[in-house]
Amino acid sequence: MNHMPLFSLSENDATTVRGFLERNDVGLADILDRASGLVGLDLLNDLLVVLAKSEPNRLEVVQLLRAIEALLVAARCQDGELEASLRWHGTRIHDLGALLSR
Repeated sequence: MNHMPLFSLSENDATTVRGFLERNDVGLADILDRASGLVGLDLLNDLLVVLAKSEPNRLEVVQLLRAIEALLVAARCQDGELEASLRWHGTRIHDLGALLSR
């Protein structure tokens, strides 16, 4: 059974997600744009807005990470040219979601 806390992220978890996005935002935005256009970019923007709050909601962050991961996985089936980048970003996003779901 999954026992994810329902409220705000710990400062450590928020810092982890923010740090990933700060280091990889350009690459992630590019791959989301190429894979799903505005849908992916809107999800990334929504994630950034939630993370900018003083106490980001854990459930919102996890749901957005899972939605982004689903787009990346779906795109892997459609675009072999981007597969390595889709796989790398998808794995990182999955790992962040798993970290926050513990």
